[in-house]
Amino acid sequence: ATTEIYTLSLHDALPISVYTPQEEMKQIILQDSETRINTLRHIFGIDKYKKIIIDSLKHLINKNKISLYAFVIMPNHLHLLWNICEPFLLKDVQRDFLKYTSQMIKYDLLENDLEILRSFKSKRRDREYQFWQDKSYQNRIPLLF
Repeated sequence: ATTEIYTLSLHDALPISVYTPQEEMKQIILQDSETRINTLRHIFGIDKYKKIIIDSLKHLINKNKISLYAFVIMPNHLHLLWNICEPFLLKDVQRDFLKYTSQMIKYDLLENDLEILRSFKSKRRDREYQFWQDKSYQNRIPLLF
């Protein structure tokens, strides 16, 4: 079996991330719209969006689609150390994970902040919004145990 180190990044994620603690969110919301949008592009600094990621990973584990060894949620990307379980394929598991998390974040932003949602507007014809980068970093490692 091959375990993969996997990095998934938000669309247009900046390489340098700044963590935004929850207690500062009230101040961010009161800032001018451009500052607020730039800050909130680090969307995984917000607890409810971290929960979406964690719930989705739990679902994949419960459906025996992945074995998850470790993960780190950063403000605009996440790292996964996982194994895709047979008979599932990486491309299918990744697609389902990205689609579900994108939809859940989109639904929340539709209800709570249309301005931030507009910052994820896609120029592509096949989607209205894009939350994840098209390419992810992937590195396969052999299991040593």
